[in-house]
Amino acid sequence: MIISAQVALYPLSRPDIDQIVSDAVAELEKLKEEGLQIEVGSMSSVIRGEEELVWRAIRTLFSEGGKKNPVVLHVTVSNECGC
Repeated sequence: MIISAQVALYPLSRPDIDQIVSDAVAELEKLKEEGLQIEVGSMSSVIRGEEELVWRAIRTLFSEGGKKNPVVLHVTVSNECGC
């Protein structure tokens, strides 16, 4: 099943938030080879693809963003609206 998710990663208490988000999104780019679609926005991004791939991308985003930083990841998932 194809699903989509709107995701917003918020690093906490860090002056280099743009770099933290960019590094995490760069990890998602690697999943494009497997069919993940990514639309990066200024406040959030939308990812689309097969269900397992989207869930893996969400885990990757949270894990990469939170490796050395406290983060909040806000996610809205849909199997209908395309976010």
